Amino acid sequence: MTHHDHSIPPAGRRAAPSTAKRSARGVTVNMARRVWDLVDPYALASLLSPDDAGTVLDLHEGQVGVLPFRPGLTANARAWSARLPWAALILYPATREPVQYPITEHRLAADTAAAKVYLFPAHIFTERAWRKGDTFQHIDYLNDNQPGVFWINLDDASTRGDLNPYEITNPNTTNRT
Repeated sequence: MTHHDHSIPPAGRRAAPSTAKRSARGVTVNMARRVWDLVDPYALASLLSPDDAGTVLDLHEGQVGVLPFRPGLTANARAWSARLPWAALILYPATREPVQYPITEHRLAADTAAAKVYLFPAHIFTERAWRKGDTFQHIDYLNDNQPGVFWINLDDASTRGDLNPYEITNPNTTNRT
């Protein structure tokens, strides 16, 4: 990548070739940075109110719906509006109910360090995936005025590795390998 290239490759990989079916192409450093900036504050918000945490970022590249998710704590029904061109998932470590209080800074730091961030372009969510039970589902589309929602079948996605091409690295940290 040159210094003029403002896109970042998926985590742990070089830039994906243009022929790749799935890649993090189109994800700019600005998008990645803005989503990663929410990892720390959502570590606490997703513990206190797991089904209410989330936002929409209005960026030059388009709107990005951001939802934190904690397996075992967050409701599986959480979804993004299908009006959005991008969906971001902040995946924290599995959390059992009830949440243990007080929530320590050490716990939040560990959750933040273990979090994974994914950015998905809207075009990967399909009605066909919904009918088949695949990973990236576009549900309840009626028409352009009622576009439905984007939902990820997280139960199966991990086993199939479907999320991996969309994982993004934190542009705020330096890799010192």
